[in-house]
Amino acid sequence: MFQLKVWIRALSLVTSRQLVASRRRGCPVGLGADVATVAEATGAYVNDEPHHLQSTGFVLAPDGTVLTAVYSSGAIGRLLPDDVAGLVRLHPRTQLTGPSPLRPALR
Repeated sequence: MFQLKVWIRALSLVTSRQLVASRRRGCPVGLGADVATVAEATGAYVNDEPHHLQSTGFVLAPDGTVLTAVYSSGAIGRLLPDDVAGLVRLHPRTQLTGPSPLRPALR
């Protein structure tokens, strides 16, 4: 089995740790994200009713640059684990030669 050195981070509009924990994401989740702030910073699509963010995902290189971004305007369009793993395995800028400068900032 091939193991990859990747770090996953997530944001949620939800403020309940219990609700987020019940979804078993297995990665750190920032709670209580503000819709307008996240949309402005990332370009995420916003649903009007009910008011929420549509899925937005990024794969970052170890230096913090965006390798790929996925924006969804509805139920279809997500970063899938196998797709991200393939990108990380094949993209030359994902090969770490030392500790990632992003890791301490994203803990």
